[in-house]
Amino acid sequence: EKSAIFSQSIFHFLRYTIFRKGIFVMKKMKKWLLNFFAILVLLLSVYFTGTWSELFVDFQHAYFSLQNFGQKETKSQILDVEFFSPTLQSERKLAIYLPADYDKSQERYPVLYLLHGDPGDEQDWVVNADIQNVLDTLVAQGKIPRVIVVFPDGNGPNVSDGQYLNSASQNQSLEDYLAADVVEYIDSQYRTLPNRESRAIGGNSSGG
Repeated sequence: EKSAIFSQSIFHFLRYTIFRKGIFVMKKMKKWLLNFFAILVLLLSVYFTGTWSELFVDFQHAYFSLQNFGQKETKSQILDVEFFSPTLQSERKLAIYLPADYDKSQERYPVLYLLHGDPGDEQDWVVNADIQNVLDTLVAQGKIPRVIVVFPDGNGPNVSDGQYLNSASQNQSLEDYLAADVVEYIDSQYRTLPNRESRAIGGNSSGG
């Protein structure tokens, strides 16, 4: 939060000094040089305040949201939920894909857990990979069964890039969080086939 406030302060300072008071300066300098200076300061502020990963993830999501906008309508669902993790002692975010007929049947479904890379979060597969349309197409073509897909946030509360492992100091047990808390929550809240034979896990980059 402090880093975001710092970056915003830099931006507003530049906007005021350069774009409001800089009319005379603009006549003396080329516009590209001012733009370069503004971008340089913003990038340096991001670098020194440790928000590169957040900036990268936000940029990715914005880019792919525009790229995939209006691909097609679907009756499947993407849910964004939060739940309390006893292992991490904090609220955690999940994105969940439910197949098109979920609300109209009493069927129980196998579950696929898809992990994001680093940097990233629970929205990476949903936004960047347009996974809802991909899954809908695969189901319609009979290439995969109807399935519930869970996209956990794998960032640790202490170290963001935890690689989904339990830390040696035992203060960040991401592996236990995934294997116990996430699975238990999904099995208790959704119509899953609650056995190991009906679960699969995959991912990309550090999540794969």
